[in-house]
Amino acid sequence: RESSYPTAETCTEKRSHFLATPYWAVQYTLDHMTVDPKIRKENIRTDHFQAGHMMYIDAPSMTKLRADLRHFYEDAVARR
Repeated sequence: RESSYPTAETCTEKRSHFLATPYWAVQYTLDHMTVDPKIRKENIRTDHFQAGHMMYIDAPSMTKLRADLRHFYEDAVARR
């Protein structure tokens, strides 16, 4: 079914092939969501980190996460 929240924003941060978190389950879910392609492109972001889901223990990953989230928030607010 189509999303009931076409203005919802999602940001997913992950690492490929990491056993502690289900990377492929998240990717599968995102790939199979019934979301208009335009909304998917504008509202759903994914990114990868060397430190995986624990990006807060790796300084370069933490810096990247902060910049990514800043852009995500700025873009989401600008579209409102």
